[in-house]
Amino acid sequence: MSANQQLAIAALNQIFINSHAKLSAEDFEHIFNQAADLQISFSDFIQVLLESTLWSEMADDQNIFKDLCLDLSREIEAHNAQMAYEPEYHSRKHFIDVSFTMSLLISQNQLIGQGNSPWNLTPLDCWHLLIAAIGHDYGHNGTVNFIASQQELNSIAKIHQFLKKKNIPENAAIYGLTRNLLLSTDPIFRPGIIEKAMQQPSSLTLEDRLSILLLESDLMASSLPERGIELGNLLSLEFEKSNPKMAGIVASIPGRLFFLKSVAFISDQAKSLGADLMLKQSILRVENEIH
Repeated sequence: MSANQQLAIAALNQIFINSHAKLSAEDFEHIFNQAADLQISFSDFIQVLLESTLWSEMADDQNIFKDLCLDLSREIEAHNAQMAYEPEYHSRKHFIDVSFTMSLLISQNQLIGQGNSPWNLTPLDCWHLLIAAIGHDYGHNGTVNFIASQQELNSIAKIHQFLKKKNIPENAAIYGLTRNLLLSTDPIFRPGIIEKAMQQPSSLTLEDRLSILLLESDLMASSLPERGIELGNLLSLEFEKSNPKMAGIVASIPGRLFFLKSVAFISDQAKSLGADLMLKQSILRVENEIH
């Protein structure tokens, strides 16, 4: 492992340790910038992430998931490297953001576990979430869905094909779980997921909670007060090619406010980090711009 990768591991370890105190919006901006400033490829980022203390402690000799996560990231790296057009937003940088955010959320497990939280995760839950985070937009071509869950179903098919190549039995739970988790990232399902979590929290299943954690990982970077605006502009550029009207909405201040108000950080992990308070600051900032 190179000296640069060793430095990256040390940086991530420090971030995860520091995240044990509730983060301010400025803290969130800082650590996401730190992760982006590592200046390494997506697959190298996943390799470094897997060597962090957080993930190393969940990888024993019998664990197959560490190799699966790394191999999946390398397959996605190769796929995106040969694309004629890599989307501005749904790029390998976004995959880094989501994998990093998932790790931030999982870094809270020890803290929330002290209070017997129903959100506490087993190591197996965590590995399933990381695979989903790494592959959740595998094959995304930058267009909006023209049929229900079009992009999500494409990513699911690619991950399932990958698992088969790795000789994971087709009756293994990871196939169905991956499908359901990735489908939850389709924006049309977001209101229903959030409504159930808000109004019937005691009825949430484990799969419901895992879906919410993936959704939070997918949207946290875009919810940041400053970085979120930059990412919104990238998404607007991406949509210009397939849906110019949507591109204009995404880039507008009202569109930004609509997005932020459609997001919720519900999990105990997200609340432990302070993501719910960060979101309120983002909303307040946009509302002040309008007024």
